[in-house]
Amino acid sequence: MQDARHAEEPLMTRTDPHDPDYVPPYTGQDGRDVGSGDRFGGDLYALYSAGQLHIPTTAGHYSQAAAELHYVQALLESIASQLPHPVGHAIARRAEDVYDALRLSTKRLYDAGETLVLIADDYAKTDQEARDQFAGLLERDASLFDNPPARHDPPRPGDPPTVDPDDVPEEEDLDQILEDADIEDQLADDDAEEED
Repeated sequence: MQDARHAEEPLMTRTDPHDPDYVPPYTGQDGRDVGSGDRFGGDLYALYSAGQLHIPTTAGHYSQAAAELHYVQALLESIASQLPHPVGHAIARRAEDVYDALRLSTKRLYDAGETLVLIADDYAKTDQEARDQFAGLLERDASLFDNPPARHDPPRPGDPPTVDPDDVPEEEDLDQILEDADIEDQLADDDAEEED
């Protein structure tokens, strides 16, 4: 809902600098030098290397964490199905939530990296001096770009879990694990409280 004091005034023409909704007019000449020519070539190189090397490396770490958590979540579900209490399924659902956040972050990081590479390439086509400087920097560091990180997307929701059945403890082992962790007593106490 628009404030009544601005009902007639479009957003981009609010001229009172004391107004909390003030938007300074853009004239295209705000004094900032965003760069051009050979000085901008280094910036293009920074965008390109971030998009080609650094961001995909980070995305790979996220992907690996998501894949491992996908495995752990499936393992937790397997264990939870053996428990007499629903808390195991709740924990597995939390693991699935974190997995999904990591999976989506992986995709967004890869997409951001690809976009930065496109931006650098597209701008280089419009500025000959920047392109020459950019090309020189790429040539100088060619070995860095010989083997860029490969894209590894984590498993998608619904993909079959990669749980090795041998990793799921037998019921006797699970009982001992729960006993060692004092979880069975806590579950029994929770059940008793729910009955009261």
